[in-house]
Amino acid sequence: MSKLGCICGHTISDSTDCLPYKVRFYSDVDDVDLYEKIMEGFRTFLQAVLENRRKEWLLEQGFTVTSRKTDKYTVFLMSRD
Repeated sequence: MSKLGCICGHTISDSTDCLPYKVRFYSDVDDVDLYEKIMEGFRTFLQAVLENRRKEWLLEQGFTVTSRKTDKYTVFLMSRD
């Protein structure tokens, strides 16, 4: 469990996992590597879609494949890493 202090004096507690709106903080020193990793994921995903290998790519990356999962949702999940 982590806690952050707000400038207003309130303490923000984090006691949950796997929430779609959960925030993550990264050091600005690490942001270039993080963005490169995310962009590489986007590039390989889009290439797989263009080559009609979407399902195979999702399985290779550890995603579950369902008929309800949209490409928009997949991109959202990739951007959370």
